[in-house]
Amino acid sequence: MKIICLLLIFGFISCSEDPTQAFDIWYNYEYNLQKQIYLDYTFYVFRLPVNYAGKMDMEVKILASDPKAFSFQVFQYDYEATLDNVLNHDNYPQQKFIIGEMRTYPEGNYQVYSYTFQSSAGGKYFGIELTIPTFSYNYIIFRVNSQKYQYSNVKELELNKDYPIDTKIFGDNKIPTGYQIYIRIPSFSQDNMEIQLSTHYVYDKYTAFQVDVCQYDKLPTESQVYYGDPGRPCNNDIKNVSEEDKLFRYPFSTESEINYLSIRIINKQQDLNYLNIFVYSETGMAIALLVVVIVLPILVVGAIGYYLFKKFCGGN
Repeated sequence: MKIICLLLIFGFISCSEDPTQAFDIWYNYEYNLQKQIYLDYTFYVFRLPVNYAGKMDMEVKILASDPKAFSFQVFQYDYEATLDNVLNHDNYPQQKFIIGEMRTYPEGNYQVYSYTFQSSAGGKYFGIELTIPTFSYNYIIFRVNSQKYQYSNVKELELNKDYPIDTKIFGDNKIPTGYQIYIRIPSFSQDNMEIQLSTHYVYDKYTAFQVDVCQYDKLPTESQVYYGDPGRPCNNDIKNVSEEDKLFRYPFSTESEINYLSIRIINKQQDLNYLNIFVYSETGMAIALLVVVIVLPILVVGAIGYYLFKKFCGGN
């Protein structure tokens, strides 16, 4: 019986410590280690493309009542490392990053444990190893957070609405130079559109921002929003046509059978303390006007008719 117990314990430990596969991940996306990729072990291996040299945060989010017990190793590969390369440490990279001091902050009913590290230029992939010495968590999320350094998450916006960027997520309340904002938004076919950007100060009309737009017939995936899709029509580096000092306008037109757009806005000139985004749609404005001119009066007449009916006929 003791031998059987020892074998069971050994098998349990082997299962819980030795991963059998590595996982592709992306910046700013939350990965639920219990529901999405939970495999009953406490050592996870991830692969992440290197898209820039700079800071980012490795973060684990758990219930505030759960214990903290994590450690990271981050390696940078200077070649197109496969998932097996990362998992098996093939051609082990020379560059290993030391995770900085841990910071914690609340996020709703959860506690986030955040570790900052600085990547370098010349790399193509990160190999990330996350060790969790216990898997009794009721809830556990892993993410690589670059929202306050380099990339936003994919923002789901609506047409013809103002969207001021929340600068409180940045350390000095300013959108950093080089920061990239990603947007996914529904659209109309054969529509005249504009990306309109408003600032509080005067910036160069031609170099302040880079605006790229790609058009899709179906909802684009997050990978398509971030990486683009060479099979889709795109308007890259659209030119500003505004003559106003604090307003930038980037016009373009959609093709037929287009239902969604992905938008990338890059802050290229200097740190910004304010930026408002407005995605103008001529068709969307026309529909809104139609609602005001036709539908709204019908609703008003209906409401008046209902009121009169209740007043004069309600007692019969």
